[in-house]
Amino acid sequence: MPDDGDLHQLAKAVQSQLLISDDDAGTSNAYQVTMTPAPTAYFKYMTVVCKIGNTNTGASVLNVNAMGPKPIRHPADNSELSAGELKQGAIACFIFDGIYFHLVWTSGGAASVSGGTIYLTKPVDFYVNANTGSDAYDGLTDTFTTGIHGPFKTLQKASNVISPYNLNGFNVNVHVANGNYGAFQLPSPSGSGVVTWTGNVSSPASCLVYTDNYTAISGSQAGQQNIEGFKLKSSGNWNVNHDPLCCIYISGNQSTIALGNMEFGGSPGAMISVGRSAAVYLALRGAGTVYTVSGGSPGNPGWIGAFCYAFSSGMIGNNTLYPPNININAPISIQQGWMVASISAMAQQYATFGSPANVNGPKYLASLNGVIDSSGSGVNYYPGSVAGTLTSGGQYA
Repeated sequence: MPDDGDLHQLAKAVQSQLLISDDDAGTSNAYQVTMTPAPTAYFKYMTVVCKIGNTNTGASVLNVNAMGPKPIRHPADNSELSAGELKQGAIACFIFDGIYFHLVWTSGGAASVSGGTIYLTKPVDFYVNANTGSDAYDGLTDTFTTGIHGPFKTLQKASNVISPYNLNGFNVNVHVANGNYGAFQLPSPSGSGVVTWTGNVSSPASCLVYTDNYTAISGSQAGQQNIEGFKLKSSGNWNVNHDPLCCIYISGNQSTIALGNMEFGGSPGAMISVGRSAAVYLALRGAGTVYTVSGGSPGNPGWIGAFCYAFSSGMIGNNTLYPPNININAPISIQQGWMVASISAMAQQYATFGSPANVNGPKYLASLNGVIDSSGSGVNYYPGSVAGTLTSGGQYA
């Protein structure tokens, strides 16, 4: 009530911040405040300060006085929040720009209001569904529930969300439903831990990763990641994007990728390309791992054709005690060799081959101190209609 005896009432009301502040009464990722007096509409530069009730686990929204949820974004690039940026008990400030609430500061030690490193405090599971998902969802449930809770639509969205993480000793699991997915780049999280991408392990062809003129899966400085249950293929013209057009291309000395059951549907460039001190290990599932090769690798102006190509100190290998089954179901052509190693790289593949006579082309090529290891199985071990070749210090064992 107005009081003639206190001429500072208005100033005290402003100092209290009660006009723009309230305790959050919502749920994780769906925050809710009720301000007094109640605003009648959202307006540009509306400011909300609140105490967070539940730590967020991904992309989040803020609902003021039940006027409808608005997305919360980072101010620098309008990117969505990632897990742990809003801490339970923290005080956070949001400013509305007409479309989004920007998280401008928080007292809870958010990784970064501009989208920096986020330290995991527990394992995280994400879900992707090309048919029912949306990249506006938080990816934390396999079906849509309420608000923004539902699967991502694209693999690239899941990768973008994971990239800022410091895994901090915890693992991230990405569960991918059957569907057709576009090519994507693996995330580059920091810290120790494993990111695992799982499609349809028993029927990899049900999870297709393909975009014309792009490598299906590429990665650099990707840390440790597991990939299984996908069909990968590439096609197109190298000149469009100067892309090597591989099924999978991995580089960088902080990249160690293990592959489980997969189908390789062919690519102009080498189907599995690994370089610059990166490593790809076959037979993630041990002796039960199955690879299907259903397309060839004719090469292109920017990259050689092969099934496996290790270059520039890269390594492709698998444990000889757990050889995978590699089934070549139809006639295919390989340009340079089933196995190729160059520039001090090593390529090893110990496997049980189904229908190896379907491969037309050289068995192997080792050059420039590259090493191909057949575990002592002889020069005719790898599939191919033409004998292998050693040049410029290349070795075969």
